[in-house]
Amino acid sequence: MLANSQSTNRSPGMPCPECGFFIEMSIESLLYKQGFTCPGCLLELTMERTSSQPALELLQKVQTSMEKVQKTKRFDL
Repeated sequence: MLANSQSTNRSPGMPCPECGFFIEMSIESLLYKQGFTCPGCLLELTMERTSSQPALELLQKVQTSMEKVQKTKRFDL
């Protein structure tokens, strides 16, 4: 499960299941990267994309919505 810190200083991600080191994972990286490497212990993490398809579709919707919000924020009111 992804953890999102209350602080704006910390990126979304998760602790490594092996060593506990925090692995940064953006929505975009989850959507497009094949895997992640823990910077602490070099454990290789991959996602079973077929069984994760419903979650990936939801993440794509979140990403699209976030992009729309960013575009809207640029308008001066």
